[in-house]
Amino acid sequence: MSQHKPAKPETSYSRTQSTGLILGPLLFALTLLFFAPEGLSFEARAVLGTTLWVATWWITEAIPIPATSLLPLFLLPVTGALNSSTVTSAYGDDIIFLFLGGFFIIFCRSRIRHVFMHCIFVLHWFIYRRDVNDLPDINHVRIHYFVVLC
Repeated sequence: MSQHKPAKPETSYSRTQSTGLILGPLLFALTLLFFAPEGLSFEARAVLGTTLWVATWWITEAIPIPATSLLPLFLLPVTGALNSSTVTSAYGDDIIFLFLGGFFIIFCRSRIRHVFMHCIFVLHWFIYRRDVNDLPDINHVRIHYFVVLC
């Protein structure tokens, strides 16, 4: 009789992610508390600490990268480094909206192409069915059905 070893419970975080999850806030706190070179204001230290936290989480992927990118929206106004309107305006720059619009158009075109190909298939099926071609005035039905589908 063989004895089974108990299975190790699976963790949702890898060792790298767990390390990054702790190291990011730790670097932020250490930068704010103990890193004080001459001529560097508290606001600059807050920006540096925020950058270290975000970079640590970004590199180790401690949390999903899109969530990591939103961290400065919270940290910079809380620390007083920047006001919230300045931080949020950086996330809403015209170039960002230009890229988002481009991605949206590409997404819609890819979806429309699939729908269009389906409409062509259905139209082809209606045109070449023998029993449908014998009906009078069927061209109007075909065209209306095609327009409704597309």
